Amino acid sequence: MTDITNNTILKLNSNVVKRFEYNLKDGTMILCNMKNFDFWFGNYASKELISLINGENTINDIYSELLSNYKQEDYETVMEALNNIIEDLYEKHFIEVVNND
Repeated sequence: MTDITNNTILKLNSNVVKRFEYNLKDGTMILCNMKNFDFWFGNYASKELISLINGENTINDIYSELLSNYKQEDYETVMEALNNIIEDLYEKHFIEVVNND
């Protein structure tokens, strides 16, 4: 991912609102960029990820927290999924970098 390292801190773009719908497809995370009305949809696992993107946690903090919920053999699959979600949110301007040490 461009510009993002383990020490990078991310936050939601100030134009983004979030909502979690518990009854939509067994739980759906919805982000909307109010500036351009782009939408992003995710599942319950993405809700946990997005709650940790708060302008305080580093990527390493976020991944450590989330990976503690998975078995060792799942790490590679989970890491790939997390990287893909973060890259997608970053490229579509739903999240932004706070720092980049």
